[in-house]
Amino acid sequence: GGDSASAAGEGGGGGGSGNTVDKVGAGAGAGGYSRKLIDVSAISSETVTVGAAGTGGAAGENDGTAGGNSGFGAHCTGNGGVGGQKGNPAPSAGGNGGTATGGDINLTGQAGGEGSGNSDIPHAEGHGGNTPGGFGMGGFAKKTGNQACNNGTGYGAGGGGGCRLSDTSTAGGNGTP
Repeated sequence: GGDSASAAGEGGGGGGSGNTVDKVGAGAGAGGYSRKLIDVSAISSETVTVGAAGTGGAAGENDGTAGGNSGFGAHCTGNGGVGGQKGNPAPSAGGNGGTATGGDINLTGQAGGEGSGNSDIPHAEGHGGNTPGGFGMGGFAKKTGNQACNNGTGYGAGGGGGCRLSDTSTAGGNGTP
């Protein structure tokens, strides 16, 4: 009816880990998603929180940071994705996807891909997590043509892990809010 509204929270995506020349950094997890139909007849105002994006780890063996939590008051919360972890020796762990609480629908974000001990193998290691429901796409750790990694795109996506760029270490990609 006229006294209800749909509220949602999508946690921020974490940042991918940085890398050393011969490794691929780990991707970060996507934020969790929560959605709830609430009765707004007794609510005059409510706090809305938008979770910050996680930042990619600096070039070298450095962790990415977690994304922030998003929510609509105490009604529903989407928690931020965990940043990619440095690894020495490789492989390094991808960040877990953020969880969600309080909603009628609560979805966990996709985990980031693990890092690799070989930056020349062209497969999907080091990818950032995609968001539930397709709101954001995780970044990839590009391993061809000595290209830098990608940041996440859309909402709540995880950043890709760092990869070799002209035989130098690179930073991990940033997540999205």
